[in-house]
Amino acid sequence: MIQQAIRQPMAGILRIVYAAAIAATLITLLIGTVTSVYESPSDDDQSRFNDPDQDRYETNIGAIFALSGVALMGASIAGMRSSLNPLRCGGLAGGGIVFLVGSGFAASGTADWLIAVWSLLALIVLIVSSRWLANGHPRFAIGIPD
Repeated sequence: MIQQAIRQPMAGILRIVYAAAIAATLITLLIGTVTSVYESPSDDDQSRFNDPDQDRYETNIGAIFALSGVALMGASIAGMRSSLNPLRCGGLAGGGIVFLVGSGFAASGTADWLIAVWSLLALIVLIVSSRWLANGHPRFAIGIPD
């Protein structure tokens, strides 16, 4: 009985750390993959300012990150059942951070108005997917059914 009581708090801490590790891994994977595949047009620090190619690059990278973050958040909520809640938490946190990174890249480009559009899209995805917050989408969610 005492041994079981000791394991319960550690199980909660383990799940939180596991969700944080998943989020960090997803962030690193997505950012590392996109920035290594889609290279910056200029490597010189002085030529980055007032360069239209660099502005387009930052806007495009921002779009990729922001939309990937939105998709990751929506898929984490609606695409997994409650048996995968640590993965759902990690995906939701990771998607939120990737979304913020994308918004930061876009803000350093020339298309500041895109941040409002992406934020509205993220809000719509989160509101629509909240319907399946308890157990994921009944038809498309993966995991052990309740």
